[in-house]
Amino acid sequence: MKALLSCAVIAGVCGCSFAGTVTQYRLGDHPDGNQNPPPYGLRYDGMFGGSAVATFSMGYYNNTTLTVTDNTDTGGNIEINIAGMLYGGEVDGSGGYVAPSAYHLNFTYTFNVQAEANGWIAVGEDSADAGTLIVDDGGSASSNPADSFSLTSKADTAGNAFLFLADGHRLPDNSSWVGRGWFQPHNGQSGSQDFLFTATLIPAPASACLLGAGGLMISRRRRG
Repeated sequence: MKALLSCAVIAGVCGCSFAGTVTQYRLGDHPDGNQNPPPYGLRYDGMFGGSAVATFSMGYYNNTTLTVTDNTDTGGNIEINIAGMLYGGEVDGSGGYVAPSAYHLNFTYTFNVQAEANGWIAVGEDSADAGTLIVDDGGSASSNPADSFSLTSKADTAGNAFLFLADGHRLPDNSSWVGRGWFQPHNGQSGSQDFLFTATLIPAPASACLLGAGGLMISRRRRG
């Protein structure tokens, strides 16, 4: 949390708050998923029909990120975006996949995201909290509608749709970042549909913040 506060302080000192405070994390597979092996950060049972278990690794390509954009200082809201390339598919029951593939994930929480002392939560269900998981086609998302799978948030019994907290959920410590949330089942799918991943803060370079502040100063001079 000290690193998170430092990032926010840097943004304020550098004058970057006009664009909101942006904090980014690199995501990985949670070691205590209920269907591990293989390890995963997203589970979407029924995606391939019936009740077949399907999981997707965030650690395989190691480029999935979670970005928190906080615009509350300027009268806006807090937004959480999860995006990157995942690897996986239907689980074969022996620690592998039936026919694995790469998928592009892009999911955004925009509805009622709240800051907590140790992270953020999204409260309640809303159709605006949604995204897609799309089969990779030569390095980009496939344009075939059959290759696109929709994800829509679902609240748990406590009314929370997503929690991203430094609470070490299902880990040996109680301070590591963990994200978990749930999806609406589609077409009568059974089983589990959810996020469960670990996260590591990506330090925000002060130079980028200074560059943004410098650009703002130049813009103001030109308008003056």
